[in-house]
Amino acid sequence: MKKYALFALLLLSIGLTFCKKKSNKGPAASGGPSLDSIYMHATVNGTPWRADTAAGYSVTGSANNYQTGISITATQKSTASQVVLYITNYGGVGTYNIDPPSVTATYYVGNKRYYASSGQIIITNTPQYFVQGTYSFVADSINITGGTFTVIEH
Repeated sequence: MKKYALFALLLLSIGLTFCKKKSNKGPAASGGPSLDSIYMHATVNGTPWRADTAAGYSVTGSANNYQTGISITATQKSTASQVVLYITNYGGVGTYNIDPPSVTATYYVGNKRYYASSGQIIITNTPQYFVQGTYSFVADSINITGGTFTVIEH
């Protein structure tokens, strides 16, 4: 009986050695921010705005499957509002001035759409899997300032 108890204890200790708690930090192990640090916020007409969800999406060309642009989208559920930034001919870190249709920023509230006529998107860092930067723009009567983001690029 002692042999079986010793054997069971040995198996249990081996099993516990190989069990590790999985981290939910995602790409952070590769040098990027953690999944917990994904955000997008700004000030909209003087009122703080913080997204509930935010993500970046690569836009690829069909001919050679190469990246041609990036779209960054964020939604705030409580106000039914959304900020969408789009850069055609995306080249990574740099300043992109609003210049429709190649660089656009749009603010949505409910079913109303406000297209930016001026402003800029600045990509400040692109650690693996992530895009970080700042933005500001004027869209009709909407003034968006002090925008910052860190999103995963899908």
